[in-house]
Amino acid sequence: MLSAWILALPSLVLASTATPQDLGSMVMLQRYLGSAISLTTSSAGLTIEYCPDNTCDVFRGAPGTSVENLSDFVFVFLYYESGYVYLNESRAEHPAFREAAKDAVSSIVKRTRYWCKASKPTPKCILRGMAKEYRISVSASRYDEGGRFESPQEF
Repeated sequence: MLSAWILALPSLVLASTATPQDLGSMVMLQRYLGSAISLTTSSAGLTIEYCPDNTCDVFRGAPGTSVENLSDFVFVFLYYESGYVYLNESRAEHPAFREAAKDAVSSIVKRTRYWCKASKPTPKCILRGMAKEYRISVSASRYDEGGRFESPQEF
């Protein structure tokens, strides 16, 4: 049920004039990344995948992790840690993710900074704290010779 609701949002969001603070992280990811981002639910928890080509960044939250918490994590990860060059490039009529998402990522970092216990929170520290609390795993996935292969990613 949740998946169907999330999948129905992009068309509503694209016409929206709401500010980044008014929209959830998953909606913002869909706005900025379109069909390259997906959310699935299962008994094992939530999975968000960013797949701009035949490779993906895969983010898994343990059962009980909310869409908001996992999508906040993914947003910060893609903005600060991901090596995909596509995040720096414009697509169709949309500006590049890292350019368009500046205000939104700033808001998310402010909202999630308590996950970092350091005196000056950094995105990497926030990500590590969230990953530990919500048991979020990150892996790199690629399709090769008819199969899908995943390997854990360190951050």
